[in-house]
Amino acid sequence: MRAYNTKRTDGLCLLYMLESLYSPDAPEENPEKSLPDDLPDRLLPETDVPESASPDIVVSEITMGEKDTLAIKDLTETSSDAPPPSPKRRLPSLKGVGFFLLVGVAGWLYLNSPPDLPVELLRERYTLEHSRFLQIGGASIHLRISGKGQNILLLHDRYSSLHTWIHWTELLSKKYRVISIDLPGYGLSDDLPETPCSASDYAAFLDSLTRQLDIEQCYIAGNGLGAQIAWMYALHAGGRVNKVVLLNASGFEKKTRNTWFETLAEMPILHRSMEWFTPRFFVSSMLEERFRDAALVTDSLVQRHYDFLLYPGHRAALRTQLTEQGEWPPVLAAAGLSIPVMLMWGENDEVAPAKDNAFGFHQTIRHSVLRRYRQTGHWPQEERPTETAQVVMQFLEGMF
Repeated sequence: MRAYNTKRTDGLCLLYMLESLYSPDAPEENPEKSLPDDLPDRLLPETDVPESASPDIVVSEITMGEKDTLAIKDLTETSSDAPPPSPKRRLPSLKGVGFFLLVGVAGWLYLNSPPDLPVELLRERYTLEHSRFLQIGGASIHLRISGKGQNILLLHDRYSSLHTWIHWTELLSKKYRVISIDLPGYGLSDDLPETPCSASDYAAFLDSLTRQLDIEQCYIAGNGLGAQIAWMYALHAGGRVNKVVLLNASGFEKKTRNTWFETLAEMPILHRSMEWFTPRFFVSSMLEERFRDAALVTDSLVQRHYDFLLYPGHRAALRTQLTEQGEWPPVLAAAGLSIPVMLMWGENDEVAPAKDNAFGFHQTIRHSVLRRYRQTGHWPQEERPTETAQVVMQFLEGMF
């Protein structure tokens, strides 16, 4: 009896079986898929088997390595019964990613580019008791006049409005005629045909306003940008201004901390987007920099400042002011003030730090008195309204 030596010929058997199984000429019905009887002798060397060996032994040698036979059987069964393999997942193309990114950016720009609000709506929402509107230089200017007595002009900071003086007005109007003003391009005031960007522009504006209000003598107080205008106007007006109060004026700082608006204004070409691109977080982050107490930055406060930016023409005016930067006298020119000056500073001011500006103005202006307030930021009139207003009244009454 002859038997195949499967130890030496497993590989050849496997190749032959696979060829017969997958050959297009092979019969379709072959459930057993057994080895063919006529496997060539030249491929499979013979081995002598004793005559006494039983057929089982021969079968055992023929199917030497049951794992191999089972593997072949499994392979053939799986090949005929299993569904075709699923196609490989392909990563999205760069074009697809770019398209969705473009759509997302476009949607974000659209949501952060609100239209202007109607002037009538803003006036209805934010006009105060004793509000008035004057025509100055072809623009409607919003101001508020409360009380009787000597005149005191109140000038707000950039990004602000006369609403910053609400608490001061309540206290000071008991003894003085308090005139708080929305500067052109802020609050409920129109921008002038030529946006004021320089000291001379603001001096001309205040000259027109004081003439219309028949103001010959006055005190003047300002915060931030308003403080800068106040001391320059005092130099310009000569004897018409009797005393000056400066809150957190700037000019001596070695470097400034930019808002998002100022950062965008410094970008070539992109600064033009300031006229329509106005994310709300630009406003909230600006306010957080100006208040030491974050709890004072309420939703209503953010909404009011945001709404004023949407007054027709205000965003264009802000872009012009931040990009053109008109002529201003050097800060050391404040030494020319010969009238009493009160300096008020929040020690935690991040916009016009006290260590640079408060002491700089105090050393420059000979007739100056300095008052500093702890745990207070850039707008002391809002964070310490009662305390600061009482000090101002004492100053105006000559108590120090």
